[in-house]
Amino acid sequence: MNLSAILDRFEPAAIGRMINNAKMVANYSGKSFLYVIYDMSKCILKYNVGYMEYNLFHFVSKNQAQRDTYITFNQSQALFKMLNDRDYMDNFDNKLKFDAMFKDYLGREFIDSAHCSFNEFKKYCKGKKEIFCKPVNSCSGKGIYKSIKIDKNTDIKALHQ
Repeated sequence: MNLSAILDRFEPAAIGRMINNAKMVANYSGKSFLYVIYDMSKCILKYNVGYMEYNLFHFVSKNQAQRDTYITFNQSQALFKMLNDRDYMDNFDNKLKFDAMFKDYLGREFIDSAHCSFNEFKKYCKGKKEIFCKPVNSCSGKGIYKSIKIDKNTDIKALHQ
């Protein structure tokens, strides 16, 4: 892992999220918060694991041999780049391109609300009770929210804006 990636994991906003994850891990594992922070920091440096992965994969209860078997997000991204044709990578990195390419398999409708007309958005909302909004340039569920309920009183124009 390069120095820049390490520093990104310890920037102020990430530290706040790391502390929140460490509190959750300490709570479910019965380990002390200080132990979890120490172990989580060690795993960030040694395994290139993120604090969310540390929580998700229950690293707190894994030994070194078990931890060595996991592929972290950064490792999977490196493999993805190594094993795939660069000309097609954007189809998987860009949510809008991915959704358009695989729309027959997604099992849900989608729309690019930033680039659609009001009439297209209004048509998309018709018959729906609620919609989910996902930022295009985010991952791991960051920034996703469920909008207000859509009913006959919903101001679709304001929602579109």
